[in-house]
Amino acid sequence: MIRELTLSAALLTLSFNASAVSLNDKSMIGMQPPQPVHDMPFLKPIYLPNTGGSIINNVAMSANNDIMQPIHNYQDQLSQLADYYLTSKSLVAAERAGYYLTSWAKADALTGAMEEFSESDVNRYMFLSATAMNYLKIKKTLSKSDQKKIEKWLLNLASRNKQSFSYLKNTGNLRSWYALGILATGIATNRKDLISEAKDKYQAATSLINDDGTIDTELARQHRALTYTDGATIPLVIMAELSRKINEDWYKINPGRLDLTQARILYGIKHPEWFAQRANGAEQEEIVPGCWLIFFAMRHPDNRDAQEALAKKWGDYQSRIGGSAKILLDSDFFSDD
Repeated sequence: MIRELTLSAALLTLSFNASAVSLNDKSMIGMQPPQPVHDMPFLKPIYLPNTGGSIINNVAMSANNDIMQPIHNYQDQLSQLADYYLTSKSLVAAERAGYYLTSWAKADALTGAMEEFSESDVNRYMFLSATAMNYLKIKKTLSKSDQKKIEKWLLNLASRNKQSFSYLKNTGNLRSWYALGILATGIATNRKDLISEAKDKYQAATSLINDDGTIDTELARQHRALTYTDGATIPLVIMAELSRKINEDWYKINPGRLDLTQARILYGIKHPEWFAQRANGAEQEEIVPGCWLIFFAMRHPDNRDAQEALAKKWGDYQSRIGGSAKILLDSDFFSDD
């Protein structure tokens, strides 16, 4: 059962691109967050049994998305407001984003305990990574009182995630999505223990990258091998970028390994048969690169595949990192505070 659950929500939970919605100060004033939910909804496994986590149960997937829609709406609207603040420095946007955060913090949203590990816990990992990232965008504009309320909530979410993660001995990208939320929370709350835990998991994940850029746990996903290699890369790149906020450079941990994976994904998009040969002959899904692309292209301006992909406007919005990667880069969000 655990294998069926691994990484599912990280890549497949749907949400619209909130960054594409037009905002102005007047329209933001009336924005209200969805009613907070204390207990994380129970979600069904989204993979069919005995498929190695490679064939989706569309009925379960659709049902889960219906249940999660209010939470998706909250994430998307919060990201929209926080990104607008980064681009415009609108204090109205920051105030509204702060209101979204404090309203759910007061309710201690999504911290309700489940009796056993489930798809719901995986969704909470992604929720924390996005929410902590959005809090970091506007933290300096908030009162100390509001900061205290929000940070208490983020730490409660992190604690709840740690409880569920302890059930898994996972070496796939679920570990990295979990770690991204822990890292963003650790930076937001100045908790060195959380930062240290995330760093350990980053080091462990990047050490598993093969010389050809593949990751064995993701190749095992058969026709979704390329999809999940891409998904494994997103949280690792964002963690490496976030490390700049604590005056570190995690790209120097297992140096070059993460670059190998990013280059291999771009090669695999053009040559999916290469991944198929290494994934038990399974024909690969067509994909576009995730939001790691923008950072890889910036760091490797001579990589033709990266520049071609960037020209196609690929690799920007990702709800699980809290919105637009391009806005994070352009606003210098990752600089040392």
